[in-house]
Amino acid sequence: MSDARAPLARAPLIDGRELVIEPDAARVGERTHSIARIEEARLLFLRPETIGLRMADVGLVEYTVARPGDGQAALEAIYQLRPDLRRPDLPPPLPVAPPGYEVLSPTPPPFTPVAPASPPPAGASAAPPPGMYPPAPGAFPYPLYPPPPPGPAPFPPEVIQAYGPEPNRRHATLTPRPRGAGQLIDATFRLAARRFGPIFALAIIVAFLPNLALGALTVAISQLSGENPFAAAPNPLTQFQQAASGQTPTTTTTSTAATPTDALVGLLTMAALVATLLVAGWTVAALTVAARDATLGRPISVAGCAREGWRRLWPTLSTLVITNVILLIIAIPGLGFSLGMILTLVAPPPGSTPLPAGSGPLVVALAAGSAVVTLALLAWVWPRLTLAPTAAALGMPAPIRSTWSLVSGGAWRVFAVLLAVAAITAVFSVPATLAQFFSNGLAELALIPLAQLIAAPLSALARTLTVYDQRLRREGYALFQQERVATPDQPAERVMNPATGRD
Repeated sequence: MSDARAPLARAPLIDGRELVIEPDAARVGERTHSIARIEEARLLFLRPETIGLRMADVGLVEYTVARPGDGQAALEAIYQLRPDLRRPDLPPPLPVAPPGYEVLSPTPPPFTPVAPASPPPAGASAAPPPGMYPPAPGAFPYPLYPPPPPGPAPFPPEVIQAYGPEPNRRHATLTPRPRGAGQLIDATFRLAARRFGPIFALAIIVAFLPNLALGALTVAISQLSGENPFAAAPNPLTQFQQAASGQTPTTTTTSTAATPTDALVGLLTMAALVATLLVAGWTVAALTVAARDATLGRPISVAGCAREGWRRLWPTLSTLVITNVILLIIAIPGLGFSLGMILTLVAPPPGSTPLPAGSGPLVVALAAGSAVVTLALLAWVWPRLTLAPTAAALGMPAPIRSTWSLVSGGAWRVFAVLLAVAAITAVFSVPATLAQFFSNGLAELALIPLAQLIAAPLSALARTLTVYDQRLRREGYALFQQERVATPDQPAERVMNPATGRD
């Protein structure tokens, strides 16, 4: 005898939990949604597959499943129990299983209503067992295909054999086997070396030349303001110590009316700020597209990547700004408090009340504790946010939410990869930035564009490889089918965008 409370569907979620559809309720961990209290059930997003349940008591709840097809199977189970929830405009469910699964029957078997064996006991749920309600007209009864096995969609044996016994040692592109942190770092530099020509040419177009133009604009603004952009700037450490102790240099200013030159300087400064943001977004988007093609084993078109990066400029730039603002909101209060406590101890402002004797260790402990807590929070948040601009450039929906859930299963591995690549690229970018204090013109016109020429492609490759590695752990062979990944025994394909007719 079959159990009347046996689950009709199970759908693993991307956050590690499981959505279970039972005859009387939908359960996610300790959370229970009564089937009788569902007011609406529908598919919200297809990539990643997300279903929404509107409840009479809590409103809309969303669940993103880990495997394609599981969300629609869960909805079909709900529609079987509550046919009134199926909207009239919904098409009947297709008898097509997710990749790697076999359809049981393309036609619905005849329906036979089943009466309950005995009246339900007092206090039991009034929801009928499966089979008491006929399916909606034209709909196939659930299940359409056998329950998928646990874990991501398995790879066919011929695909695994095509990559060989140690695919990550032989190939720097995406393989059926996920990579560890060290392997991702190694793959980043191997891909950069093997696809050096097109990636380097693209970096010249979207990183070097735009930053060179921005540097020339900055030098022109300095010259119009009456400053020598090639002169050594004042020692920033001395100025910082003077500001911390309340000593400010004495300057004499005269009130004069604004001149046309001042108006031009203000206009050019605003234009430089806007252009800097546009260049940053375009650089990330275009190089991410090239890194995607390199990761998936496709040929890299320099002009095509530059065009596609420009089309994805706005989502990439907006995500880049939002994630950096969030990180600054976390970093500034905690690190600012630590710095303020240290300055109060080392160089108290003139006229301030001196600290009590013996309070130095307590001040240092408070400053160190605030810094440690802030850095730990940044280490937890940074890997979950820093991949969002890459996801936006790849066209993933809701990039911040997608990468947050995608990285949650391997945040420290992602952190190690991105930190290692950032430390390597810092060897070029940090000296170029510090050179502004010795000669701003030299840094803007030579060092910063050259540093971006090296750092930007490496960062894009590392982040793109990490995104696809995390997706591989969740989706398995479904990722290869969706992205049309080129295997070693077949030529690469380029995916065409049906809206534009371009890849």
